[in-house]
Amino acid sequence: MNERDYFNEKQEHKAEVDFHEATHRLLEANALGLETPAGKVAAAASQREFDHAEEQQEKATRFTLVEVILASSLFLLGVAGVASEMRVKYGALAAAAIIFVTALVLLATA
Repeated sequence: MNERDYFNEKQEHKAEVDFHEATHRLLEANALGLETPAGKVAAAASQREFDHAEEQQEKATRFTLVEVILASSLFLLGVAGVASEMRVKYGALAAAAIIFVTALVLLATA
């Protein structure tokens, strides 16, 4: 497992835990009665947990996107390595470098 997979799995796990917590708080709110003050507090807490879980899920999706972009960069580096024509070699190398830098920027902002 590489570092990108680790970040993705970590974010997925956080999202899963938050979704689970949101479900428990919603069940608690239903048990207390959704119209009671305690039920409303529990329902609001459930919504906050759910929103946080969605944020974690979005981060995991970004890590997956970065992983795919990095794989594209590696593919182009492989093409550059085996190409015999210099124009193809330099073109693939330039494209791979641009894609790699883009992936790094996305990773830094994730």
